[in-house]
Amino acid sequence: MDDDEDDSYDGPDHVSPYQYTPVNPQVNISKDEQIVSRTLFAMTGPAWEHIFKSGRGDFLIHFDMETITPNLEISTNVIDVWSQILNVLELYKEDDTLSSRYFFKISVINPLYFIEKHTDEEKLEAFTKSVDQSFRNDEKHLKSLETFDILFFPVCRENHFYLICADFKNGSFRVIDNSSNGTDFEERYKSVPEEIKKVLVAYLDQVKHPKTKRIRNTKPIRMKWRTKNNHVDCEVFLMLQMECYHGLKNWVCGNWIY
Repeated sequence: MDDDEDDSYDGPDHVSPYQYTPVNPQVNISKDEQIVSRTLFAMTGPAWEHIFKSGRGDFLIHFDMETITPNLEISTNVIDVWSQILNVLELYKEDDTLSSRYFFKISVINPLYFIEKHTDEEKLEAFTKSVDQSFRNDEKHLKSLETFDILFFPVCRENHFYLICADFKNGSFRVIDNSSNGTDFEERYKSVPEEIKKVLVAYLDQVKHPKTKRIRNTKPIRMKWRTKNNHVDCEVFLMLQMECYHGLKNWVCGNWIY
């Protein structure tokens, strides 16, 4: 290659090895990836050894990583760290046409609290405290809900994980769940989505969010696509859905286009 061409060369050798690439479930993992995963799943070494630690102080121990082994239930700590990773990646995404997103930790929403006999004021106080805690250690670009098109709330109830998305851009409030267990919406989720929407709207009113009305006028909707025979990997589906969902239009998640 001529020296004159150095500045214009844009081949693979000039691509950072740390450039983030979204997970594509249709592509088989490489041999190197197999080695890494087998090392993590080998069940050797101290259970409390730190395997991952971020600059913010979020960390995962060996025990947490081992729960990603197939047929095990993934630790909620993994989901929380995944939320933080996705928030950081949002700061550096190159496609400005995609919706801006914020991912709350799974610990933000305790579904039992919001459906038990607490006053609306107590629920709002608890929710506000959780949101403030979420933003406390974020970069300045992640300090205000007004900068985001979609808010993600991962929820765990009765050992099942699913996702609630408040979409300001399109005016929707969706429940994304991989499981189809034959029950109707009300029986499946009780009043959790409605109560979370209610406290979210109260919070948006409190902070005078300019798009509160778009969420206030929505009705929680359950997504059509769900699996019938998978009863273990709801956490894996949850993490993939968090990564891939940018709005309902042209949603690509694995082998399915929604």
